[in-house]
Amino acid sequence: VETDHEDYDKISGKTGFSTLKGDVVKSEQERTLADWLFYNGIPYIYERPYEHPTATADHSQYHPDFYYPTMALYHEHQALDGEGKPPDKFPRYMEKVIWAREQHAHFQTDCIETTSAQMWDGSAFDHLEAEFKKRGVTLDPDPNRPVAGREPLKHGDLVRLFRSFITHAKSNCLSVAELRKRIKAEDFDAFTYRHKLFLALYGPIRNAWDEALTDSDAIDFEDMLNMAGEHLEAGNWNSPYELIMVDEFQDASWA
Repeated sequence: VETDHEDYDKISGKTGFSTLKGDVVKSEQERTLADWLFYNGIPYIYERPYEHPTATADHSQYHPDFYYPTMALYHEHQALDGEGKPPDKFPRYMEKVIWAREQHAHFQTDCIETTSAQMWDGSAFDHLEAEFKKRGVTLDPDPNRPVAGREPLKHGDLVRLFRSFITHAKSNCLSVAELRKRIKAEDFDAFTYRHKLFLALYGPIRNAWDEALTDSDAIDFEDMLNMAGEHLEAGNWNSPYELIMVDEFQDASWA
């Protein structure tokens, strides 16, 4: 799933998505790959011209998506689903995929591929790591590597994001286990892997939050509402009121 382009490269004149390295790439999936490469210390050149001339009356000069100079390795990211098919909106896309493969076979250059389907299920990163290891290159993760392009999410913003998610999840009486069930039950799509990653981070944070409340013999606002609702539904209190008027009702949660 792609959104409108959000960045502009003044040098190349290209529009796209800005990476942490400072490149402007064509798609959000390419940006995710580029940022993963950046964080893991893998030098790359985006869309470097192919080392052999390919320009003809039918084709312009070939520019593979990524080139890894320390491995003399090319990398094409293909918009293919789990069955190896491109989106219907790209009617001639497969012709370009086959043509690119033919160039590498003809000139005997080393090229690997990833697909959209691998990005959706997360296997693209394991695949890349395995291919790099075959060529004697290991990952060098460093989340604090200085960036030249798009700024990563600041810690404070990330904290506020998780706090907001805790509020919404607890207001809807959704435990970590229930959220995991929902992910398993949902139809697989481009966001499923991201949902799983987010929940993998959220689970320990939510558990630590609840443990801190217990240790302090305290409850938060969401607990207060949930516990009050459970108390009422259990019939532990009979309301003397026939009508309750609520102001700002649009802010009311499920609880």
